[in-house]
Amino acid sequence: MMESNEKNVVTREFVLAVVKQNGGWLKYASRELQADREVVLAAVGQYGRALKYAAPELQADREVVLAAVGQDGWALEFAAPELQAALVLQRSVSPTPLPMSSRRTARL
Repeated sequence: MMESNEKNVVTREFVLAVVKQNGGWLKYASRELQADREVVLAAVGQYGRALKYAAPELQADREVVLAAVGQDGWALEFAAPELQAALVLQRSVSPTPLPMSSRRTARL
């Protein structure tokens, strides 16, 4: 018979494999796994809006939020409010330069 600790490891590894393929499945993970940084990073790396299902402390984690927003900019809506404000302010102070093709178009 499998011990509880071994069962948790198997479950974690299974969920980790699943969210790497479909980050939205974080929705169905246990609260414990929704608070697992590695699992959440894998999920938001595949589907940024999976940040919605992450534990509140990870919605306030800058690295996790940046990974989510890097995958899908709309994921910012699921970040902790204080981090949303900081990232919006940072973006307004130092906007990302336009890609070269857009610069040429903008000059025309």
